[in-house]
Amino acid sequence: MRTAHKTILSLAIFFLLLIDAQGLLAQSKMRKLPRNLNQYGINLFAPAVSGDGNVMVFLSDYTDSEEGLTMNFTYKLSMARWKDAQELTRLINRPTLNFLGGYNLDYEGNTLYFTSRKSGGMGGFDIWYSERSGDNWSAPLNYGAPLNSAKQDGCPSVSSDGKFMYFMRCDKMDNKNAEGCRIMYAARKGKTWKEPQELPANINTGNSQSPRILADGESLIFASNQFGGKGGLDLLITKKEGDGWSEPELLEFLNTEKNDRFVSIPSKGRYAIISRKGDRFYELIEVLIPNEFKPKSVVQLKGTVGNQYGEPMPATVKAYNIPDRERIWYGSSEDDGSFLTMLKEGTAYDFSIEAKEPGYSYYSEVLDLRSMKSSTRKALDIKLRPLQIGDTLEVHGVMFEPHSEQISDLSTYELRRLTRLIQSFSAASFEIVSYQLDYREDSVQSDPDFTELRVDTLYSETESFEMEDSISTESTTLNFSDSTAEETLVSDGLEVDQTSYDSHSGEWDQDSLYREVPSYVLNYTYHNDRSLKEAEAIKAYFLEKGISEDRIKAEGIARERAEDWEEDEATSMLILRIIP
Repeated sequence: MRTAHKTILSLAIFFLLLIDAQGLLAQSKMRKLPRNLNQYGINLFAPAVSGDGNVMVFLSDYTDSEEGLTMNFTYKLSMARWKDAQELTRLINRPTLNFLGGYNLDYEGNTLYFTSRKSGGMGGFDIWYSERSGDNWSAPLNYGAPLNSAKQDGCPSVSSDGKFMYFMRCDKMDNKNAEGCRIMYAARKGKTWKEPQELPANINTGNSQSPRILADGESLIFASNQFGGKGGLDLLITKKEGDGWSEPELLEFLNTEKNDRFVSIPSKGRYAIISRKGDRFYELIEVLIPNEFKPKSVVQLKGTVGNQYGEPMPATVKAYNIPDRERIWYGSSEDDGSFLTMLKEGTAYDFSIEAKEPGYSYYSEVLDLRSMKSSTRKALDIKLRPLQIGDTLEVHGVMFEPHSEQISDLSTYELRRLTRLIQSFSAASFEIVSYQLDYREDSVQSDPDFTELRVDTLYSETESFEMEDSISTESTTLNFSDSTAEETLVSDGLEVDQTSYDSHSGEWDQDSLYREVPSYVLNYTYHNDRSLKEAEAIKAYFLEKGISEDRIKAEGIARERAEDWEEDEATSMLILRIIP
């Protein structure tokens, strides 16, 4: 009986755990933001999250203001913790003047773009911006013409690289609603914007509004009541295809029977943040994005470039799509030396930073983003220095095919930079040194990377022994007078001394009967040191480009463990030395 009770109890616990697990799975598709934001009795609306996912602005009805909903902002304290929200300054926070929900943040949450009809604009609603410093925001500024016009302009969204702004231009707009809207975009021109252009007719069908360009720069979400859907304004997504945009698709996993306008998706692209009514109040929640709607992952490359003293210096920032041989990024560092580049998944890139003044070192790397799992950020602090004879330059952008000294196509742009550098130092020679940092070997070809073979000859001597009237071998016994004795002894590592035999007496001189013959054994070692071949392959490339052979030397060095190197030795796979 006890066994039966135990079985029933075990089954009950199993089913309870199963139900709980199913609940957890369901929650993973839709989860609430923390309680310090979603507080009981407070309604939250229209979240706008920075591209990196660390700063957020939203509307709240928890306020002392009699004007209505106010703008609040918060930022992450850790991966899962948000700072308690606080109201934005009254210089920005004017519910009776602002288009509610018509705001957005740049990728890092340091600039707030919002929509307002406050005085000092172009007429009607305009696009304004404010800069963040810690918990404070600067007095807002109007972008002026041509971004703003005599019509109603608002709901700005800036691409993660800062190069384009998408916004809506409407015939009519009040604090909560807009009509006759078209989505526009403008390219950046210094600190302002060029003349805006309309997106194509397959997007602008009569009332398209609230655009949000995602971090990949090619996924655009917007709202419209011209595409059917569940009722009111519905959310749609379109993707950039060459010079055009794909046919918009309804985001059914987000749309409801009411107006759906404001959604935010940070660069990680797994969850969309939106406002939904909970048991009694509107809350901010995250909704898992189906795979077919996920934006591409991106890598943000941000940093500063300066000289050897850390002072900002003018530099060119470039990125090439290597397989397509296409330049996808070309720009300059800012006056303070800062730069920002965004690269999306799907291909391999050559990224470089070069001083505009000749004779300096450069920074480069190859980023293979063909199989990215999630968006990431890379901070760079680049120091460029003037080069002179005796200097060593670490080379990071030259790679080889697996298990081969054949130069990979991914090295194209790095080899071009090195060629330009060598040509600029016409009075110097150069030494290419390739290092094998993980030298390994075996007596058999146990690894596909063991493409190299070294054959060593080992020498050994036979042991001396007293000669009797005959010599016994494993196969036979030889008499000294035997005609085959000499041949057999040689094959066994012994050579008969002909002067030891007296043919007249038929006797052997026992003291000088034989001398030892060396025995040789071949020893095979398979290994992975292709360093010299790699250096010679690079040298051959330079010779093809017309560089004189007497200016280029090649050397290969193998090390078993990089940590054994002296501090003054190079730690990269490849270096270039400038020599007299």
